[in-house]
Amino acid sequence: MAFDLKENPFKDLPKPVIIGGIAVTGGLTGFLLYRHHKSTGSWFGSGTTSTAGASSAIDPVTGLPTSEDNAIDPVTGLTYLAEATQYGSVATAEASVSAYGTSSATGTGTPVTPADGGSAGTTTLAPGAVSSPTYTSDAAWAQAVQAGLSDVSGSTEYDGTDIGTAIGDYLQDIPVTAAQKSVITTALAEYGDPPSGARQIITIPTATPGKTMIKIPQLAGKTTAEATTELETLNLNAANPKGTPQTNIVTSTTPAAGTSVTPKSLVNIHSKTAPKKEAK
Repeated sequence: MAFDLKENPFKDLPKPVIIGGIAVTGGLTGFLLYRHHKSTGSWFGSGTTSTAGASSAIDPVTGLPTSEDNAIDPVTGLTYLAEATQYGSVATAEASVSAYGTSSATGTGTPVTPADGGSAGTTTLAPGAVSSPTYTSDAAWAQAVQAGLSDVSGSTEYDGTDIGTAIGDYLQDIPVTAAQKSVITTALAEYGDPPSGARQIITIPTATPGKTMIKIPQLAGKTTAEATTELETLNLNAANPKGTPQTNIVTSTTPAAGTSVTPKSLVNIHSKTAPKKEAK
């Protein structure tokens, strides 16, 4: 029997049945629409993609999801966006807070408690680093220290003392001044011992009242051989880095020229390779 589209298929059904069918269909449609809205956040279409995309997008300033920009970093007390803007990166901001031990490269801000129960304060992550916090050589450690302390102080000097010279003398076991010792102590507290291991900080003896003092002469421009002879003549001990040619030209000394020291004090000579003479 052919179905006649012109005929109303529901004309022979009782009215209560028709009304009940419409109610059931409407209720089912409403329930499905509600379930869709609850799972996607949208009444029509899908809202999941845009919501997830917005929350998981990485902010190039912080290196973290944009949803964490205004979250408070427990290490610094600042928002991740604020500390990245102020310090250059989240890791740099965390590394500058020595009271929290090793800073996480991902900027999680999780404090580190020493295994011996002592106080935290050593970080092995260079400020600004986003990868490995392990230094493979003393040179890499020294470079990270200089970069980190320079970031904090805003120059190559920390508390008025040249960072590179202080760290270089420490790694070569050359006696340092009290100011240099302060820089080295800060570096060790922030970055731990260099890969070659802990070493003693040798300080230049301070003057003792009543003792004869000797003023260090101006040696810049002289050869290391000439400077060594002049210091020994004054009853001072000259120190040149191992392997320094006697023909090198002196650039400065530690302690500096004009400083008064006790007899037999050690004077570190800093020099550079002498320029080659032009053939006539």
